[in-house]
Amino acid sequence: MLALLSEAQAPLHLCNQLYHWHLENAEAVKFLNQETLVEHLTKRFNLVDSRHLLKETIHLPHSHARVNLVYHQFKDQVVSLLTNGRIRDDDYLFHNDNPFEPPPEAWTHVSDMINTGLTCRETHKKLTKDPTKEVLLPVLFYMDGATTGQFNHLPVEALKFTLGLFNGTARD
Repeated sequence: MLALLSEAQAPLHLCNQLYHWHLENAEAVKFLNQETLVEHLTKRFNLVDSRHLLKETIHLPHSHARVNLVYHQFKDQVVSLLTNGRIRDDDYLFHNDNPFEPPPEAWTHVSDMINTGLTCRETHKKLTKDPTKEVLLPVLFYMDGATTGQFNHLPVEALKFTLGLFNGTARD
């Protein structure tokens, strides 16, 4: 429902009103308000310690505005990706469906280059000391740009990342 409200650009306060309407017009037995739902999902997806951190105020050179910069702890975001409920077993790029299986010695076919390319094979050989306990975790960074005005004077470029353990579909 929150996704529908967001897509319709409806204010979030409508969420509680829609829940009340649902209770009155359906045989629902329980009401979860927005705060309770967010708290439940935060616990369910292991996000208790990974809330955003409001750390500093920065000065924007073009508009001379002062804005709060919000960022997250990297470790918490990696845990969030690894425990994401939308990721399924077939979304992983493990060799022979085994996370401890090393990459193949030779490049035999074109596949997802993240886990079969020469760089992956050489990095695995160099960094993996105990292959029964260690898994190579490629981290892929990318930029996502957006503009904040109609004349593009204030672009925002967020540095994002995903994990190379996921196949292309899951990474997208």
